[in-house]
Amino acid sequence: MPYKDPDMKRAWGKAYYAAHLDKITKQHELYRVSHRKSIAKQKAVRYQAHQDEERARGRAYYTEHREHMNQQQAIYYKAHYDEIAHYQKGWHDDHRTQLREQDAIYYQTHGEKIRERSVLYRRTHPTQCSSLRAKYRALKSDVLIGDQVAIKAIYRQARENKHIRCYLCHRHIPIGGRHVDHILPLSKGGAHTASNLAVACASCNLSKSAKLPEEIGLLI
Repeated sequence: MPYKDPDMKRAWGKAYYAAHLDKITKQHELYRVSHRKSIAKQKAVRYQAHQDEERARGRAYYTEHREHMNQQQAIYYKAHYDEIAHYQKGWHDDHRTQLREQDAIYYQTHGEKIRERSVLYRRTHPTQCSSLRAKYRALKSDVLIGDQVAIKAIYRQARENKHIRCYLCHRHIPIGGRHVDHILPLSKGGAHTASNLAVACASCNLSKSAKLPEEIGLLI
């Protein structure tokens, strides 16, 4: 090092780093790959020794770079979706009891807030909630469940299309008053498939209930 003055050393270091950025980046990447386990252990030890400082620094960094980090996380999640889903499922299966206990404790302390949030979500997302309830009923009834992409398309049409008529009374249904009905009810052996779903108005769907098509004079 040709400089003894600290300021000159720092200036020389910055200039060297800028001039050899690609080379240094590759060296760092190779080191991280070949020393992955030791780096992870060092980070764990440092985090345990300085938890409060590390958490405060992490919160400050996230607050300052929130938008950029969210974009990076979305890109990474999309590129590694299958790997992440497989890991999460395995972790959830291994910690099922622990997660249930944590959920129970959280619900006890935040029950009112959770209920208010659930009610608000159901009011603002009626079609999405209806879709989830239908899938849950299908799983509970142990009936055939079809292609989820096609099923979601039916619910999306019910939610977004401007001109939809009730398949029973053939009247136009305004957005917000549409139900997605199982033509052949799940309780009577119907399948949760796109071919067995149709959009109905609230009054027709409620009056139909679990009747078979022939019981209401519907030809299929």
